[in-house]
Amino acid sequence: MKAIWTIPVLAALLVTVGCPQEPIPTDDDTDPIGDDDSAGDDDTADDDDSAGDDDDSADLVDVDGDGSPEGEDCNDHNAEVHPGADQACDGVLDNDCDGIMDGNEIDNDADGVSECDGDCDDTDPDVQPYAPDFDGDGVDDDCSGVADDGAQGRIAAGRDHTCIVNLDGTVDCWGRNDHGQCVPPPGETFVYVGAGKYHTCGIHLDGTVSCWGYDSIGQASPPAGEVFLQVEAGYHHSCGLQPDGTVLCWGQNNVGQCSPPEETFQHISMGHYFGCGLTTADEIACWGPNDYDVQEYPTGTWTLVSVGGFHGCAQDAAGTVLCWGNNGNGEHYVPAGMVASTHSAGITNHCAIDTDSYPQCWGRDDYGHSTPPQILFATLASGHDHACGVEPDGTIICWGSNIYGQLNSP
Repeated sequence: MKAIWTIPVLAALLVTVGCPQEPIPTDDDTDPIGDDDSAGDDDTADDDDSAGDDDDSADLVDVDGDGSPEGEDCNDHNAEVHPGADQACDGVLDNDCDGIMDGNEIDNDADGVSECDGDCDDTDPDVQPYAPDFDGDGVDDDCSGVADDGAQGRIAAGRDHTCIVNLDGTVDCWGRNDHGQCVPPPGETFVYVGAGKYHTCGIHLDGTVSCWGYDSIGQASPPAGEVFLQVEAGYHHSCGLQPDGTVLCWGQNNVGQCSPPEETFQHISMGHYFGCGLTTADEIACWGPNDYDVQEYPTGTWTLVSVGGFHGCAQDAAGTVLCWGNNGNGEHYVPAGMVASTHSAGITNHCAIDTDSYPQCWGRDDYGHSTPPQILFATLASGHDHACGVEPDGTIICWGSNIYGQLNSP
């Protein structure tokens, strides 16, 4: 029997057999109206998240639990690596996932010191570890953790001379000058100065050191190419605090005064033949001989240590001062009830500034060097038979012996 094909039947056959159509999209989200996205599920693979829609955010796994899932975290197996993490200065990991290894090593403010090298504000070229910090602007210019504390190194007293760093970086010295200890190198500027028996050392803005004065045993010959945050001078030796907290010394070392312990320090101070410092654990560590029990320093935690001659004193967080070593001149007799903000060791006496900014001294006083004028001081320094303080306006006032012109400040 011959089949008769009608036009409607033929059209249906073509549709169902010969001409395949695009599949009708299925609803792959939770919206009850039907598939309301314009292109169906936009996943590159089957939807495997619990929401059932086309948002894959729930599909991403945070393997190391640092808050950044795979796809965002450049290393999802290390919680110290994720966008926004602090960049470690280890040269190993790109901690912040910015594609730059140790990105903080970039010197963003072009001041010569990167964040990894200790720049606490790498957007301000006036702020870096070697910058002067005694301008009273309330900014921690030298990255020490304390604003305007550079006054600690602004003035230094040796045996019979004193030096001060001016605001423009020049250094003025006065007093005994028989070995050139009062003649800094011409044309050089400094941010810190330390004075010894007959020599003086200063730190330049780039951290390098120059010394002048008596150099019989190399005490005024600092190591070339080294940089320092602090430099202090003893009888015939000098020591500097480096950026990594280690201490490097030069000069006479006959009794170990140039052999500091393998500690990391916050600051250091020099006596006649010994040195002491405050470690990063806020504890005292000393080196050199044990004359007058100078190595019998107190335990516990402290905020400041200053040594001179054959004694030392330490200040705690409450401003209490405790002394040790030689007491033949009353170096241990701290004024009762005094709360110190800072202090400085002389050779046979000690001076402090209390929390009201007035000076108080104790110990030997035959030249009046332990009887300071009762005026306000920002900082001070004690020598052998004299002491000098800097008033808040920068005026220098000295007291005690004037045999060598120690009181003839500029």
